[in-house]
Amino acid sequence: MRLIVPMAGRGTRLRPHTHVTPKPLLPVVGRTMVERIVETFAEAIGDFEEAVFILGPDFGDEVRQQLTAICDRFGIAASFGVQETAKGTAHAIAQAGDKLAGECVLVFADTLFTMDKAPDLDADAVIWVMEVEDPSRFGVVVKDGERITDFVEKPDTPISNEAIVGIYYVQEGERLIVLGASGENSDGGDFTGMMIGVCTNCDE
Repeated sequence: MRLIVPMAGRGTRLRPHTHVTPKPLLPVVGRTMVERIVETFAEAIGDFEEAVFILGPDFGDEVRQQLTAICDRFGIAASFGVQETAKGTAHAIAQAGDKLAGECVLVFADTLFTMDKAPDLDADAVIWVMEVEDPSRFGVVVKDGERITDFVEKPDTPISNEAIVGIYYVQEGERLIVLGASGENSDGGDFTGMMIGVCTNCDE
């Protein structure tokens, strides 16, 4: 199983801090967000052979060295893809190339969370969600029983209070290459479409 972490974004809202350091490598209470992500999944699931980080074209060797050192501490190999042109999240994920083969967990690098136990991954895809008071601020899932049937971005009317956290499991990650290769619209619509295309049997 591989951990896929897209982090090619420019982090413009955190400038000047992100002029030199990518947002996921900024310290939060003494530790970077990437380190927290790798540690959480290494401890909760413990079946990761590799973490694949999708970087921007101008991220230097120091960034790769930092990420490799983080993975080394948890016994996970580190590798890298590069998104040469900013075409959105779906396109960024596709830059992992053949590293997407087999089981993958996709984690947005600015997601802070805790996970007390390993999730049930017996599905084509699994989406991490949490209940929120104001779903109009988030993308949410629509469910039929325990099966997720749709995603709605920042709903105007209350359709669901289960917000998408930014973590996704895909059993056949290679399907993401074709679905994400064309890039996505600035509103994130194609990433949603990409996940709907994968979720033929998608559980919460």
